[in-house]
Amino acid sequence: MGRRERIEDYFRKRLKDERDRREWSQAQMAELLSDIMRARVHPTTIAKIEAGDRAVRIDEATAIADIFEMSLDSLLGRTAQVDNDPTYSIRALRDKAMKYVRDVGVISRSFRDTLVDVHGLEFDGRETLESEGERAVKALDQAQRALWEVAGFELPAHGGVGVRRSRVRPSKGIKSATKS
Repeated sequence: MGRRERIEDYFRKRLKDERDRREWSQAQMAELLSDIMRARVHPTTIAKIEAGDRAVRIDEATAIADIFEMSLDSLLGRTAQVDNDPTYSIRALRDKAMKYVRDVGVISRSFRDTLVDVHGLEFDGRETLESEGERAVKALDQAQRALWEVAGFELPAHGGVGVRRSRVRPSKGIKSATKS
């Protein structure tokens, strides 16, 4: 088995495993893929890719990575060579931030539009719901601005990026990775 076949097999297995882990049917996966690609993807397409009866196209692979919120490298079984390219993580973070700027904007606009519909109603607790809704809108706007700042981050000139011996991730529940 050649390198290309191993990569394709790995991708197919990861696609199926990630889809199963989320308890999504092939039809649900096809619908999500259709939404991102803005083109109809049939459930049989997912079935054929997972079975190895059809190769995945690059646009499909990148959309699948987006759906799973993981890198395409990860879906292909590749690891980032941080030591060889210390700016990789910074660029990846900027790229994700740019994508999420748009996503949060869509969510914020949709939420705002729905909140406006509540203003014309009379019911107990309306004031609290409106107040919390406005607070949510402000938080979404603030998140969008912060993501915009991350997306616009400029890399230091002349290779001023190195790799620390010990990298600690800020998220709870994620163990720090220590470099040997």
